[in-house]
Amino acid sequence: MKKLSFIFLLIVSLFVLAGCGVSGINFGYAGTNRDGNMSYTYLSFNSSEKHTVELSAGDTLSLDVSAEVLEGNLEFKVLNPDNEVIWSLAAEEDINQTAVVSVEDSGFYNLVVEGNQTKGNFKLKWED
Repeated sequence: MKKLSFIFLLIVSLFVLAGCGVSGINFGYAGTNRDGNMSYTYLSFNSSEKHTVELSAGDTLSLDVSAEVLEGNLEFKVLNPDNEVIWSLAAEEDINQTAVVSVEDSGFYNLVVEGNQTKGNFKLKWED
């Protein structure tokens, strides 16, 4: 009887935690993240994806962003070597945009996509 009670308590705890929006949990999540392209489809995306690129002072980073947002929201960011946001785009609905980001300092830049309890898909393509 104690074993059955423990299993029941464990199952209830898992459902409670799932309902609290525990960050970092993704469901139905598939895609790629490689040079020049980050593309994912998901039933639930509640974390972030990052790709690091090395750029030189004076470079420009061309971005092509598209997303289908069925629930929640996404945020696309470019972070400089000091981890400061130098460009961002929030998406609470479908988007299809391009942007050119000028680079002031040489170093490693992070391209980040953050999902907040979102459902849908996104594509981020870049060229430097």
